[in-house]
Amino acid sequence: MPSTRAGTPDDVKVAAECIDFWNFDPPAELAHSTPNTWHAVPRGYQLFLSDGESVCVESDLLDTWSVRLKSPRTGSTALDRIADLESAIHFADNFVSSERPDSKRLVSRDARWRGGVPTEKQIGVLERNGIIVPPELTRGQAAQMIRYVVASSSRNRRAEV
Repeated sequence: MPSTRAGTPDDVKVAAECIDFWNFDPPAELAHSTPNTWHAVPRGYQLFLSDGESVCVESDLLDTWSVRLKSPRTGSTALDRIADLESAIHFADNFVSSERPDSKRLVSRDARWRGGVPTEKQIGVLERNGIIVPPELTRGQAAQMIRYVVASSSRNRRAEV
């Protein structure tokens, strides 16, 4: 089946079964390169930090990777342009460790807090956004879901303006 179209009713069924709405695994191409919770986004990858900031690694028109810090206070700041993805992710991870150490515990895939039970506040945010909370959901997974909801709603607000 082509990846962009369903040609038959059977293709639709296969495509529906392949959709993984809440995949909490790191992008496969980054899993062995970083200990952090990077998310695949259009044109690249995003690492959500504290205080609404994020680091983005995005491919550009020059076939290089642009590393940017996005902040609600200062907007988007270019940090570097790097030739290969693995080096760009490594640069961004080092930036977080040195320049945003308060976010290090938040972004680490191995942080102990991630395995705990979601807080009542997390569950409330998810439910208010129409998300059914599975019983096996962890605190880290709930945090990822909330980040997606927040990022999605901020993109929608920008589109309305």
